[in-house]
Amino acid sequence: MKNLIVLTLVLLTMNSLEAQVRILKRQSLYSFVGLTKRVVRPREIPYRGFESLSVKEDFSDLTSFLNLKSHHRIPNMETTFSFVNTRADVKKFFTADMGLCRGYSSLRRKMRHLAFFDPENINKIEIPNQENKKKYRKFYRNLIRKIRKYQPTIIPGFQNLRELSSHPLLIKMVTKEVLHEWGVKNFSRGTNTRALVRGVFKSSAYEELLLMRKKIEDFKNLNLNTMIWLSQKHSTWIHALEAIDVTPVQADGSFKVTFWNDKFLQPEKATSSITVNLDGSIHYDDGIEKRILNAAGVTQENDGEYLKMGENLKSFCQASPSICSIMSNH
Repeated sequence: MKNLIVLTLVLLTMNSLEAQVRILKRQSLYSFVGLTKRVVRPREIPYRGFESLSVKEDFSDLTSFLNLKSHHRIPNMETTFSFVNTRADVKKFFTADMGLCRGYSSLRRKMRHLAFFDPENINKIEIPNQENKKKYRKFYRNLIRKIRKYQPTIIPGFQNLRELSSHPLLIKMVTKEVLHEWGVKNFSRGTNTRALVRGVFKSSAYEELLLMRKKIEDFKNLNLNTMIWLSQKHSTWIHALEAIDVTPVQADGSFKVTFWNDKFLQPEKATSSITVNLDGSIHYDDGIEKRILNAAGVTQENDGEYLKMGENLKSFCQASPSICSIMSNH
């Protein structure tokens, strides 16, 4: 019942009936699935009490494994999808009226840390023949789903995520996995849904935004990207994306956060930013349009996800040190 109330509140805070219809047009099925999972599997997303990775010394060994691919922390061509998070790209594969920002950024981050690409298939994994399209797609879909469940996974036959998601037999499947990741992240417990809903109609205080800045800085110092949500008051516009950099607080109280933008493939374009001012106002610019936002915050699953990934990577690398060493460079 509480979950239905949360969804109802989200819809009621939107600014028009037309906007609500647009949301329900695409989200109804996946929202229902997400809410069902929230009841049946309330701990879909690991959170471990949201311990702080930046201050817990006993997590240092886990962060060292997470840093195996820290060179891909900023926008690059290798560890991103072949498609962008726009209606034009997404609607090719399913009915879409809104973006999939949270699923896009979340799955990209998991793939970056947990996917070990083996283009020459040195591990001799049996890959189905492409002539059997269904079996071929299922083989790679199962690998991506293992990664979605925080399992380090060898992906044979491809150099990187960009190449994998470019394959004509796989692009639709990969896009749908982004959609499923979106559904889980939007409604599972531990994603700070309450704060996101509040942000639709209430502005963030400057002090809250300073805490967000500190969290981004802490993760940056660990060579990790934290996930941030943004919202525009009384609007259907809610956005989630990886924060890759943050400036010191300036003399006038302002600071700037830079994100890995999901609207461009070219690394030199794939950044967006917010500028936060002392009065709490937030100015957003993604290279396409500028917005005045009213709220922003950290998605709570960051610490728990990184802990889970770090633990699994540690086990994987201890069991297969040679594989981990060679493939962490991809």
